[in-house]
Amino acid sequence: MEKIKIKNEKLARILKSELTPKIALGAGLLIILLIFLSEVSGLGGGRDDDKKTDNAPTVIYGSQYASALEQELSEILTEISGVGAVKIMITLDGGGSPPGVRGVAIVSEGGDDPIIAQKIIQTVSKALGISSARVSVVR
Repeated sequence: MEKIKIKNEKLARILKSELTPKIALGAGLLIILLIFLSEVSGLGGGRDDDKKTDNAPTVIYGSQYASALEQELSEILTEISGVGAVKIMITLDGGGSPPGVRGVAIVSEGGDDPIIAQKIIQTVSKALGISSARVSVVR
């Protein structure tokens, strides 16, 4: 029991010493410096999105997926002669992963021409792998 008391007294003296706050401050600063250096050097855990590579798959969901498809279709369709400016809305199936395309509505300047409308429908159905019945084109 005496040994425990002696150790406790030594510990109490150390904790009451004037050096204790300085030692604690120095240790804290050293820890912060080590964390900073590990992040800068790339040795730290970092965030997962910092570690993505170009060949890693990107996961996108719902509205992001539909928006990406709408943008790509818009770029493709405006290249077809006679289509003109387009607005595209894609609806997705709610269940399953990855989401499937339920339908596509397209407003096109050339949508009132049956030949242009047919070209748009064929392009969209082939690009998305869906039935032409799921594609609507209007002006």
